Amino acid sequence: MNLFSGVALLLLGSSMLLYAEGSRCIGGFHSHGRSCYWFSDMTATFAEARSICQLYGARLVIINGRAEDDFIRGYARGKDSNYYIGGSDLAREGTFLWEGGRPLSGGYQNWASGQPDNYKGDEDCLVIWKAFGYRWNDATCSHKHNFICEI
Repeated sequence: MNLFSGVALLLLGSSMLLYAEGSRCIGGFHSHGRSCYWFSDMTATFAEARSICQLYGARLVIINGRAEDDFIRGYARGKDSNYYIGGSDLAREGTFLWEGGRPLSGGYQNWASGQPDNYKGDEDCLVIWKAFGYRWNDATCSHKHNFICEI
C-alpha cells in the first residue's frame, strides 16, 4: 500500500471527517479566525503534503498576517520540528508564491534571518523551522516534513 492509498483509507474510516460538537472545523482541525488548521502528525514531501491537504478539501496553509502566524507558531511549539506551509518558488527561482499564485512579496512575511538562501541551489519550498523559532525558511521540496493544512 502506498502513502496515498493509506491516507485515503485513513480518511474514509476516520472520525476526522466528523465535525466536533459546537465547532465549525472538522475533527482534528483547530479553529483560528475564519480558518481551520490541521497540523500533520505524518511527514511527506511538499507534493505529497499538497495532495493530502486536498483530500481533506484543504490546501497547505497560507499565512496572511501576524495574528495567524503567531497562532501557527504557538501551536507548532513543542510538537514537530518542521512544517511545510503553502509557499514555493517552483515556478520561478527567487519569486515565492502562495498556493493559488499570490506573491509573498506583497504581504506579510516572517523569514528567519538570512532566509531564503536557496542553499546548494535546491531549496524551493517554504517551511517553518523549530531551530529558527518557527520562522520561515526555504527547504528542499523532496525532503519529508510535517505540514499544515488550512480550510
